[in-house]
Parts: sequence; structure tokens; C-alpha cells
Amino acid sequence: MKTRFSIILLLTTALTLLLIACSSQSSTTEDELEDTNSNIGHRIVVDHKGEQTLPEHPERIAVTYFSLTELLLSFNHPPVGANYFDDFVANFKALQPYYQGTEIVDIGSYNEINLEKLLDLNPDLILAAGSDGDASGNDQIYTQLTQIAPVFFIDSLKANDDWQWALLEIGRALNLEKDAEEIIAQYQNNLNDAKDQLSDSNEQTVLFVDVQDNGFYLWGTERLHYYNDLELTTPEPFDGTSQEISLEGISSLNPDHIFIHNRSDVELEPRLKELENSTVWNHIQAVQNNHIHLLESSAFSPGPIGITYGIETIINALNH
Repeated sequence: MKTRFSIILLLTTALTLLLIACSSQSSTTEDELEDTNSNIGHRIVVDHKGEQTLPEHPERIAVTYFSLTELLLSFNHPPVGANYFDDFVANFKALQPYYQGTEIVDIGSYNEINLEKLLDLNPDLILAAGSDGDASGNDQIYTQLTQIAPVFFIDSLKANDDWQWALLEIGRALNLEKDAEEIIAQYQNNLNDAKDQLSDSNEQTVLFVDVQDNGFYLWGTERLHYYNDLELTTPEPFDGTSQEISLEGISSLNPDHIFIHNRSDVELEPRLKELENSTVWNHIQAVQNNHIHLLESSAFSPGPIGITYGIETIINALNH
């Protein structure tokens, strides 16, 4: 009887140990699976701030530095929210077809981001930018942004100076590097075609200006890429420097074509009506030959969509 009890006790103990072992193994496997699953769909990317863990394929993207919005749209991926959108980016007509039918929530202006609105949008990626000396950058709120979602941060000064570099950076953030390369290649092909189309027109002199209350702002070759990219000719007295200039100064340069920046925040039509009554204005070649052309603000934005619009408008103007 004692022997039988001992055998039963031994079997019970063995079964208990087996169940504990199985439970332990099962728990370990679940922990390992959970740890593995936490890495699925994410990747390590290096940005201006260092290594970042970003979603493999981000869907809900917010932009907290306004010039990055156009770059994101060029991937046909409208953001769920963007700063300075309602009063600035939304006025760029060339961009509008790229987000038609979607809602982009305005989340503030420059570095004054409405963090509550941003949080409510539940983004899975934030595109931000900043640099030393860039007052509109996101450095001051960087920590708060990282508490809302993963942040990909780029050098804003470099981005504003070189949109192609910035586009490649955004492509890395979205895991769409090849798409970025294709966008740049397509732009380069369009630019080469444009230069071919202008080969018979590039002797005509060209100026790009903003109309101001008391004169003009003359865009120089160091600020506006169309001069060099399209190999446009400027009037001989013009040294290529951006500057404020009087009506008499424009008249002395006497270009064949004048492209006027048609800004959404400026009532241009009344100013042009005033100029029509000016003898000095009416003696300019461009005015006499009806070669005054309007360029809406998209053309002056640092991105492939606006620049392509600008190129197409310039070609049409110079070839007609």
C-alpha cells in the first residue's frame, strides 16, 4: 500500500513538473513572439538628429515644416495635417490637384504648432525640419513632437536650398527612395525638353519681379533657379542680384518679357491698372509687345510640382 502511494506521488510530481516546464516554454515563446512582432513593420533610419525607429510604410503623416508639404504631395501622399496650410500652402494652385478630395488640417504657423490638434490627428510619422538660425524651424518643440509620434527631422536650410536633396531625404523617411529618384529623373527630363523648346527663344531677355507699393522687387539669379536652369537671358545692365528697384530702374533694363509674381496676399490688379497710366511703364518693350506674364506663387515654391508649373508657364509665354 505504501509502495503504491509512493508511485502515485511520484507520478503526480512528475506530471506537475512537466506542466510547469510546458507553461514556462509556452510563456517564453509568447514573449519571444511579442518581441519579434514589435519589430515587424518598423526600421531604423538616420536623420539630422540621429537614429530613428520609423514605420515601414507610414500612412498618417503630419508635416510641421511647411515647405516639406509639397515634397510629400509629390509622392501622391497628402498629409493628414500640415502647418501654415490654410493661409499659405493651400494658395498654391499647382498643388491643389495632389490633395483634391482629402482633408488636410491646418496645425499652426511656422514653429507655433498646435500640439493638441496634432495629437488628435494620431499620426504615425511626423516630418519636421530646422537648423541653426532658422526661426521657423521645429527645434524648440522637437521633444514634444517625439512624444506624439516618430519624427523624421531634416536640415531646413539645406532643404530650402536644394529641393532634390530634401526629396531624397523624404523618400528615405517614407521607404520610397526609388520613387524619389524617379521623380527627380522625370523632372530632369522635363527640364531638358524645356530647354530644347526654348532654343529659338533664349535670346529674348527676361526678368522676374514682385510688384510693390512703391516700386518692384527684382528676383536675382541667386534666388530664382529659372534663369540658370532654363538658360534664360537677362538684360545686359542687370548683374543678377536680387534687389528692390524703381519703375525707372525696370525701364532702364527694358526686358523683352516680364514675369510678375501673382501673390495671393497681394491685390495685383489695382496696381497693374495704375501702371497702365504710366508713360514710363508703357515705354518698356515687354509692355509694348504684350509680354507681361503672371506667375502664381506655386512657381516660387521649393519643390518639383511648383517648379514644373513654372517651367511650363515660362515655355508657353516665350514661345507665343
